[in-house]
Amino acid sequence: MPKIVSKSNTEEIRSLQVLTAKKIKETNPNLFFKLPPQFLNSPDFFRSEEVAAIVRKFLNSKLQVKINEETQKYEEKMKVRKENIDDCEDAFRREPYAKFSGCMTSMLLTGLHVGLYFILKNTAALSNEAEVGWLVSIPASMLVGACLGICCAPKIGRSLGHCLYPSASNNITIEMEELGSASNVPS
Repeated sequence: MPKIVSKSNTEEIRSLQVLTAKKIKETNPNLFFKLPPQFLNSPDFFRSEEVAAIVRKFLNSKLQVKINEETQKYEEKMKVRKENIDDCEDAFRREPYAKFSGCMTSMLLTGLHVGLYFILKNTAALSNEAEVGWLVSIPASMLVGACLGICCAPKIGRSLGHCLYPSASNNITIEMEELGSASNVPS
């Protein structure tokens, strides 16, 4: 019967994952993107020199390019959104919208003023002086409403612009499969 002799105990037996990484590095480093998840989720896999070299040489450069592309897309979306909001604000600064805003606010405050008058008249016993004072101050509330509406028109436009044009998401998700397909990996 043949005798089994073991190798020295100092030599470490490499795992299948590390051997896979070494073979990928030698043949086609782009295949790194096609590895199944169990390889990529293993901490031992990323500790090996071969995988670190693949990550440095191939993955980091492609990942940085993809991050730069996504960041540029995000900045473009935010620039377009800011321009749309500024356009909406400028539209409300123009004369017809400012007049409309002033008219609507004056009607709102006047309606509120008259409504409060009728509520107070029906619930509390108002003296004749208080009743006359309340009715005489209706033009003042109308004037205050018009001024308030004209002054607030740009702010109303900006607020409306923020509601109409939602913000772009600042979360960037990059799939490893996208990087692999971008590098023309043979299937």
